[in-house]
Amino acid sequence: MKLLEMVLLKIPDSTVSLIRQAALFGVQGVLMRDQGKSEEALKAFETGIALIEKQPDHPMAQYRLAVLYWQKARMRGFSGENDKEFELLLKADEIFKKLLENVDLNGPSHESLNRSRAYLLGDYALAIENSKDKEKAATIYQEAVAVWEALLKSRPESEEYVAGLEWIKQRLERL
Repeated sequence: MKLLEMVLLKIPDSTVSLIRQAALFGVQGVLMRDQGKSEEALKAFETGIALIEKQPDHPMAQYRLAVLYWQKARMRGFSGENDKEFELLLKADEIFKKLLENVDLNGPSHESLNRSRAYLLGDYALAIENSKDKEKAATIYQEAVAVWEALLKSRPESEEYVAGLEWIKQRLERL
């Protein structure tokens, strides 16, 4: 973090450095969350989000913003703020879908975006399921199944994709 701060003092318009700094705030937030420091974790995610929201529409900045929204959403869900959790998860998914519409060489690959989106949809569906809206959860799980199937089609040997698809299908069947 200190190295990025030094770079940003010399080159304040460095989009790449700001994106990396926001990513580090995300890492700090996860570490704090895992230590049970929820307020500090939330603040780290919000700081990362604020950094990215100042950036131009760079595809990596948008990707990082989606990830930070997702991480913040999980914190809101842990504290019982389900409406805020759903809102942030939906924002993150909208960003992933937008990035997938026009994959940019300066951003994440199509596969990386779909992989992130598949995991996000699983978290979103589970959060909806836990709020007792089984019909909506089923719809989101079905969408996640489609994304995992597409990923598996592109790399049939991927243990990660097989496991992701199996988990989503199990959740859907349990509904």
